[in-house]
Amino acid sequence: MASSSGDSVTRRSVASQFFTQEEGPSIDGMTTSERVVDLLNQAALITNDSKITVLKQVQELIINKDPTLLDNFLDEIIAFQADKSIEVRKFVIGFIEEACKRDIELLLKLIANLNMLLRDENVNVVKKAILTMTQLYKVALQWMVKSRVISDLQEACWDMVSSMAGEIILLLDSDNDGIRTHAIKFVEGLIVTLSPRM
Repeated sequence: MASSSGDSVTRRSVASQFFTQEEGPSIDGMTTSERVVDLLNQAALITNDSKITVLKQVQELIINKDPTLLDNFLDEIIAFQADKSIEVRKFVIGFIEEACKRDIELLLKLIANLNMLLRDENVNVVKKAILTMTQLYKVALQWMVKSRVISDLQEACWDMVSSMAGEIILLLDSDNDGIRTHAIKFVEGLIVTLSPRM
C-alpha cells in the first residue's frame, strides 16, 4: 500500500482542484468569467440531476471566488427559476439568498423573482422560499435601518418584502403541514428580529 508523493499531487479531488485554481487563466486556459459562461452553457443543455452540480460550481465562482462577476451573470442564473426541475428552482432560491447576503443591493433586483417563487405550484419550492425570506427579512431590515437616505427603489423593495411577510403569515392556515411549519418558523424569526434587544 505504498504511494508516492507525486501521486498525491496529481490525484486531487474535484473540490481541491477547484479551490486551488488561481485568478486569471486556469489550467485549461480559461478565465473565471469564461469558466462561468462554459458552466452556464452546460447547465442550459443538461436535463438531469447533474445540472444542480454545475449550477453550484457557478455559484461558488461568482459568489465566493470572484464576486465582481455576480452582477454580470445574475440574469443568466435567475433564468433557471422557470426550470421544470423542482431542485433547480430551489437552487435559484438559495442563490438569491446567498447573492443578497453578499450584496444587499441585489435585493432590489431579486425580490420580485423571490416573490414569484414564493407562489410556485410545488410545496417544496414554497417552503424553500419561506426559509429564504426568514433570512432575507432580517438582512433587508438591517439595510433599511442603516441607510441614511431611503431611495424610492428601496422603499418599493421594502414594501414587497413586507407584503411577502404578510403572505407568509397567511400561510399559517395552510392545509399543508410543511408549509404551516415553515410559516411558523418565519413568524418566530420575525418576532426575534423585531424584538428590542436588552
